[in-house]
Amino acid sequence: MLFLVPTSYDDETILGLKRTIKELGLNQSYHYYVLQNYSRGLEDFRQQMTSVTSDVSNIKDSLKEAPQMLNIGKELDSLKSSLATYGATISDLKLSLAELKESPTSSTGAQREAFNATLQARLDSITEDLHHHHV
Repeated sequence: MLFLVPTSYDDETILGLKRTIKELGLNQSYHYYVLQNYSRGLEDFRQQMTSVTSDVSNIKDSLKEAPQMLNIGKELDSLKSSLATYGATISDLKLSLAELKESPTSSTGAQREAFNATLQARLDSITEDLHHHHV
């Protein structure tokens, strides 16, 4: 291969070759730097994926150990609905109590008995619902 290399170069050719060598060196340094950054980025991504995979595995294990957690969203919705119902029931009872206080005393005994029966039935219903949600 050495027979292909000319034996003499003029100054302009030598300067051009030196510039080319310098540019190639700079390009090589730049590409090495870019590759290092990509390599670090890929390593960071790999570590993050390992962490996510580990977290997902821990969540799966937790759900296997406590399967009741799978339905917690539905149970919370049901509890929220029950609380709204209890709130409405309490409001109704307050209105009934206010009506009872304002009614004439002659019919108070019968109204009180009806009110007590209604109140007892509603309280029994609420107690039963609460028992089902917490058992």
